[in-house]
Amino acid sequence: MTRAVCKDPRALGMQSGKIPDSRIHASSEWWDRNWGPRYARLHGDKCWVAQPSDTNQWLQIDFKYKAIITEILTQGRTQFEQWVGSYTIAYSDDGVNFTTYKGDKGQDKAQFAFNHILRFSKPEFTAFSTSLIVPPEAVRRDNTIYLAFLGATSKVFSGNTDRNSVVRQEISPVLVARFIRIQPKTWEWHIAMRAEVHGCIE
Repeated sequence: MTRAVCKDPRALGMQSGKIPDSRIHASSEWWDRNWGPRYARLHGDKCWVAQPSDTNQWLQIDFKYKAIITEILTQGRTQFEQWVGSYTIAYSDDGVNFTTYKGDKGQDKAQFAFNHILRFSKPEFTAFSTSLIVPPEAVRRDNTIYLAFLGATSKVFSGNTDRNSVVRQEISPVLVARFIRIQPKTWEWHIAMRAEVHGCIE
């Protein structure tokens, strides 16, 4: 993973509209087209809503140029109790070939709030909950969950626990790419998201 430096991270243009609708894409959108990826802007009145809710969905942002990505911010859906509880990210320079982000030294881990409820059973993600089912030995004292036992190839970031709170996740080490995909892994009722990315344009 690159060790590029972004000395003055700032919002890269989702909320402000600097990133145009034409550079925001998704794997699917809700059937009436009123919840497409163009609405996935932080603090927007609407949001992106996927058509099916499964772990094959993604929201893609094209920065036009390579960006040093330092942080991802997410929100849920304003009108309903729907949000993404955890996600992975992938990145690309050509928009075709994507690499899964693994985090520092390739360790697979997820940070959860201290009051997050975990149910211990067979290792899998729940379909309609932000809870992650993991064996108890995978939970460390710092509340980090290591997912190597799942055969995971990505770092899992904790997302939202309500509709409107902004959850910030640091990307450390930073990554450098033109395209980024946010890939929901758990959600509340349905996949719905608003997002912003912080960093620097190279």
